[in-house]
Amino acid sequence: MFYSLNAMYKDGELFGISVFGKDITEQTELKKEIFEKNKLLREKNKILIKNEKLFRRLVESSIIGIMIFDSQNILFVNKNLCKIAGFSKKEFENKLPHDFVHPDDREHFISELEIRKRGENFNDDIYLRGISKRGNIIDMLVLCSTIIIDDQIIYIANIIDISKRKQETMELFIAKEKAEASDKLIVSFLRNISHEIKTPLNAINGFSQLIVDSVKGNEDLEEYSNLITENSKQLIEIVNDVIDVSNIYSDDFSLDFNEFNCSEIIYEIKSLYQKLANEKGLILTSRTDISSEDLIINSDKQKIKKILSHLISNSIKFTKTGEINLYTTIKDKKLIITVSDTGIGISEENLKIIFEPFRQIDSGVNRMQGGNGVGLFIVKSIIDLLKGSFDIKTKLGEGTTITITIPIGK
Repeated sequence: MFYSLNAMYKDGELFGISVFGKDITEQTELKKEIFEKNKLLREKNKILIKNEKLFRRLVESSIIGIMIFDSQNILFVNKNLCKIAGFSKKEFENKLPHDFVHPDDREHFISELEIRKRGENFNDDIYLRGISKRGNIIDMLVLCSTIIIDDQIIYIANIIDISKRKQETMELFIAKEKAEASDKLIVSFLRNISHEIKTPLNAINGFSQLIVDSVKGNEDLEEYSNLITENSKQLIEIVNDVIDVSNIYSDDFSLDFNEFNCSEIIYEIKSLYQKLANEKGLILTSRTDISSEDLIINSDKQKIKKILSHLISNSIKFTKTGEINLYTTIKDKKLIITVSDTGIGISEENLKIIFEPFRQIDSGVNRMQGGNGVGLFIVKSIIDLLKGSFDIKTKLGEGTTITITIPIGK
């Protein structure tokens, strides 16, 4: 744009003026835009600097070791990783992460990185051994993930020193092994000593029975002999219980399946405990709802007798007045045995411990009635072995009903 003008001085002299002009609106707007963008960039830069400081503060204050690296170099390590490894940040520079991994674990570590690089499914946890600056082995749990920045894969590894935890686990394992070995030794001792005690007890019981037979008519001697016989039987029962508990703990509680008439063992058990029930003034009844063609079953006869013996014995022991009822039936190829009594019952709190060995629900009652606290433990163990089930319904002061279900063959 060009302009030519004539002008006059104050004294009247004329002169010429040439004016050149240009529209700079666009340039002004551009400068303004650049200024605003620079201002925005400065603000964003401040935010970035602030975020970077915050990131570094967070990473540096982390209680685990953090390493950020690419395929060429270690880009960043935090203070805690330096503490774990014993190296300074300077010593980590221009190194690869596997330089600090135990030689035997490097191939595994590199293969894990390759899996992540290919984007395949992987386990989050990598267990590795590292080498500290002092040459000590460090057991590490590494949680490694990846991000992509400018088409470059960046690895972020969170590293936890589990050396102490692994040592504690090993110590616990050794302690467990020692405890189990000690348990086996105790179980073996109990089993051996029980057999040693049982042999002379059987002899005492046998000879005391001979004495009873030979002193008929002499009331005093007959009473003493009967006392020896009864107490010998009780001792034998206790020894048998100890042997059973020992076998259970040593996984030597085997099954012996055979066919037998289930009504016979009901009769045997009732006959065995009838006298004891009568002495306490209790009514002991048994009822079988099994058809004649179903009486022969295939199971472990001695184990079922043991179950019945413990259940009836417990009911008599903890029932002061009333009755004990034994009911058996077969349904869906399962033997169902129910023992109910009008005894003292069991509280909800004590129901939690009745299957624990050597635990007695009421020490006062048990001291008065006897008992070693293993009966129901043995019963439950046998039922589990037979793949059966155990159900108990009880009310304190009113009595207890126990129902067991055992699969049978024919």
